[in-house]
Amino acid sequence: MIPDKGVWRVPHKDCCSAGDRRTPEGMPADCRARLESLKACLHQRGLRMTVQRQVVFCALLQRDHHPSAEEVRRRARRKLPDISLATVYAVLDLLEDLGEVMAVTTTAGKRYDSRRPLPHPHLICTRCHAVADLEMGTLGLGDRARAAAEEKGFRYSEYRVRVLGLCPGCQ
Repeated sequence: MIPDKGVWRVPHKDCCSAGDRRTPEGMPADCRARLESLKACLHQRGLRMTVQRQVVFCALLQRDHHPSAEEVRRRARRKLPDISLATVYAVLDLLEDLGEVMAVTTTAGKRYDSRRPLPHPHLICTRCHAVADLEMGTLGLGDRARAAAEEKGFRYSEYRVRVLGLCPGCQ
């Protein structure tokens, strides 16, 4: 991993096609599969895959870190120069509702995780607001959270674990 303005990332190839924005040709197989899954999910709900939705989703898939909406917009503007921040937020909200991304709340606002949209622990830097996945193996946190909620009479929906501290660049 390499630092990138307070965010840890692993560099990889561009995910969006250099050609027609509406076709997934030229994308890595994992990006194509996620895009096809999103199209099917939208179709089931009576929604269509718009160019804006595809470009924002591809911009998320291009990042190995947890970008902010502003970072997603900067990446999306390479394909759609006129895309507004409001449109990016609307698409991100829809993607979160569909379970395709997970929002991670920091003191500086939301960051978005498209690589692992299911609940999992995160490390959050309290100074630069970088977010990194915390690999804790199979501790069964979800099962433990569900059992604890049921024991107290709560109806369980999900759990979130955030570990706050200083990243290596801010120490």
